Parts: sequence; structure tokens; C-alpha cells
Amino acid sequence: MEYDQTKRAMMGWAQRSRRYLDPGTLCYLCGQTIEPDQQWNRDHIPPARIFAAAVRRKFSPNLVWLPTHVDCNSSYRGDEEYFIASFVGHVRTPTADAVMKELGDAAAKGHGVGLIKEVISRFGRVIGPKGELLYSFDKARVDRCLWKIVRGLYYLDLAAVFPEKTLGEIHLISPQNTADDSQKIGWFAAVRDTEPMGRYGSVFDYKWLCWKDDEIRGHAFALMFWDGLIAATLFHDPACACARCTE
Repeated sequence: MEYDQTKRAMMGWAQRSRRYLDPGTLCYLCGQTIEPDQQWNRDHIPPARIFAAAVRRKFSPNLVWLPTHVDCNSSYRGDEEYFIASFVGHVRTPTADAVMKELGDAAAKGHGVGLIKEVISRFGRVIGPKGELLYSFDKARVDRCLWKIVRGLYYLDLAAVFPEKTLGEIHLISPQNTADDSQKIGWFAAVRDTEPMGRYGSVFDYKWLCWKDDEIRGHAFALMFWDGLIAATLFHDPACACARCTE
């Protein structure tokens, strides 16, 4: 009896430990099993770095996470940092300002200086059709970061791996031009009018609309960052059997 109690106590510790995974646990990024001899870590959904340290200290958000291979997760780190540095300065809210302050403090210590300078250099380099100054950015890197978040939300809810290469589209809606930008996305109003599903209030929220018709099984997401920047994405479900997906 004493041995059984000790064994159960040790098993309970193992299940709470960051070093323990149930056999057969999948990495949601690559879809492969995380083997006992492979390094793994916790990937927060959404990325923990969109929360300023001051916000985490004040509100102590219980961030949800998924296990991933270290190499899979690390391959996105640069794109996540790029997305945050590129767009947090466009959002004039307290949660965004807190992240901006962190970036500034880090730069003062010599961290991330190159990225900050590169972001600043892109302001006003592109001229719009009306002569307005526009902001240029690497859409592929931004989309990769946003797509990773959507894939994480999908896995958390449905426990199914969502392939990185999936038929879909991603749009950014500017905090300064929300009405005009959103009207250009014909399907955005449908997901906008659904109930929010997020847990992190003014730092991160999202809405999710699913549908299925005679041809397409699809999803629409609207992600809200720092209570100002919206990313909207529309994509086919992995189980979609339309002609384009079955090709």
C-alpha cells in the first residue's frame, strides 16, 4: 500500500512537470509525435511576447500552451518578433504602449536594435495612389506568424493538426482605418458579428466562424491584438473536399 501511494504521488508530479509528456503527444506545428529522446518546449497561444511583462505582473494571465518540438517552435521566433516590432507601434492603447516601452528598454541595452532600426526605416517608403505615405512590411513573415496563432487556436479547440500549407487568405486591418479596411473584405462582417472567444481582454481576443455548404468546409477568424490591430483570415478546413482542396 505504501509503495502504491508513493508511485501515484510520483506519477502526479510527472504529469505536472514540464519534462513529462503523455506517449504519442503530437507537435501541433509539424504534426509528428514528440519522441521521448527529442527536446520539446511549451508554445503559448497566443505568443507570450505580445504581453508586456508589466501586464503579466499586474493581471497574471494563465496563458494556455501546447507542446512543440524545440526546433519547430524556434523556427517561428524571428517572425513573431518581426510582427510585434512592426505593428505594436501602430496601436495607441495602454497594452500596446507597454510592449513598446519594453522594446525601447531592450534597445537601450543593445537588444534588438537592428530590428527596431529596420522597422523605423520602413515608415513612409511607399507612396499610395493618393500620394499618402504607406508602411511597407514583409507580408510573408507577418502571415507566417499570424497563421501559426490560428493553427494553435484550431488545435486547442479541435485537437487536430492544421497543416501549415492550407488554402486561405490573411488581411490586416489598420487601427487608423478600421472601417475602410474591413469593408474591403467581403466576408469580414460575418465573423465580426459573432461572439468573442478570447481570454485575454485588451491584449488578445478572437472570433471564429465555421461553415459548411455543398462544396466547401471553411473557417473565418478575426484576431484582435492590443485592442486595436485586427488580422482577418479565411481558409478551407483540412477536411474540405472541394475541387481545389482535393487537387
